[in-house]
Amino acid sequence: RCLMCGKPIPFRHLLGEFAMAVCALYVYLSFPFPDAVARFVFCSALLVCALIDYDWRLIPNAVSIPGIPIGFLFAWLAMPDIGWKSSLVGIALGAGFLFITGELYLLLRGQEGVGMGDVYLLGMIGAFTGWIGVLFTLFANVMSYFFYHYHAELYSTRIRARAIGFVYSWSRLSAAFAGLAIGYFLHTGGVAAVAIFIGIAMLIVIGIIGSLGPRPRELALEQI
Repeated sequence: RCLMCGKPIPFRHLLGEFAMAVCALYVYLSFPFPDAVARFVFCSALLVCALIDYDWRLIPNAVSIPGIPIGFLFAWLAMPDIGWKSSLVGIALGAGFLFITGELYLLLRGQEGVGMGDVYLLGMIGAFTGWIGVLFTLFANVMSYFFYHYHAELYSTRIRARAIGFVYSWSRLSAAFAGLAIGYFLHTGGVAAVAIFIGIAMLIVIGIIGSLGPRPRELALEQI
């Protein structure tokens, strides 16, 4: 129980701490110490954003905005596989792409299409992982948007919001492990290895969903 309020501590807090312990051990054993610290900070920020997004449906600017300059400094001084040039391009590509997309959607549809929280978050991801990490994140998110609508056809109206929110919010944790995988493949095989890794991962996901996933019901969501 919490010493301050006396309420039970949710089990997911233990899971979060365990996940970060595993992450810390992995980066410590896989990268030089300064690089490992940078990657651990990045994973910690993503975990915080994922949990807050799950509870409140928002991405905390208090984490993502400072994460942009922090990520750039880490990439410049502690992450030789990324470097300041790739980090700078990643920031511009990540934040700039989503910002322009949101403005175009607002201009064409008259309503907000992309929240600034997503803009800052992708900017932070670009700062830590460079332009290749931004491309991976964008492609993964495109697929997740399709999965979002696919999930909507799987769950009844009664549980749809909670079920989709749970699946979608926790899927953001994959970004943390994706960043680690990208760093490893970038270190061992360069950009070509990262591109092959991304392509194979996408094909595996598409194959699993296409062959094993339930068929869409082809009904209006209100009828499910």
